[in-house]
Amino acid sequence: MNWKHSLYQIYAITFGQSFTIDEAYRLLTELREDRDFAIASAFAETRRAQAKVIDAKTTELAFSKGNELKANSRRAEASLLETRARFIIAQPCLDMARVEREYIQSLIDYIEQNKLLIFDNPVYGAQAVQPLEYAFEHVWALTFDGSSSDLMRNIYANPYADAILKVGTQREADKMPTRISLCNALAAELNLPIEKLSVSVNVLQDVQYPRTLIEGYGASHVKSITNLREVADAKLSGDNSASSRIEGPN
Repeated sequence: MNWKHSLYQIYAITFGQSFTIDEAYRLLTELREDRDFAIASAFAETRRAQAKVIDAKTTELAFSKGNELKANSRRAEASLLETRARFIIAQPCLDMARVEREYIQSLIDYIEQNKLLIFDNPVYGAQAVQPLEYAFEHVWALTFDGSSSDLMRNIYANPYADAILKVGTQREADKMPTRISLCNALAAELNLPIEKLSVSVNVLQDVQYPRTLIEGYGASHVKSITNLREVADAKLSGDNSASSRIEGPN
């Protein structure tokens, strides 16, 4: 497939792996920036592809008039073929990037609309939440991996060290604690509302996948293969070339 992350993977590396919703939010904004950059880069690459088509057509025209070497004509032909091959994946990749971006934005909207962040300012919160996020991470490591020199140094450096050690050492006796039970125990020690933690929400159920965009991706993938001839027959102006099917950003 032509995605960077599947939609489930987007959930898994944000809500699934973070403990606080603020940290999930921070990761989501990073993923959104990455997809925005990928989409913007696709439009720049489209212009380069159009320029290659124009150069290749110009070279072939010059060869037909006897003003260009045959080797250069073959290189121009190869450039056209490469551009044609590129569009087997270029448009579907762009469409799937849009699918990913849409889903990421829907998760961000869900957090904002339900006021799930601990800190009102997400820019400040991305920094301020780190000791809390690491506190939950340390309890998890202490419970499932046991203590180590490096872990203990990190725990004692954390401002919530007492709560981490209290919950972590208690839970070591529990052979199979759940993620929810660990989070509930530490949240209680820190007087932190459980609804501010990732375990308190079920975004896989509450936030729908962008079905329309996914179906459009499938149609685009087929179209990109069946319309390859359009690329080879692109006009010198580039306006009617298949590469122009990649639309500019709104």
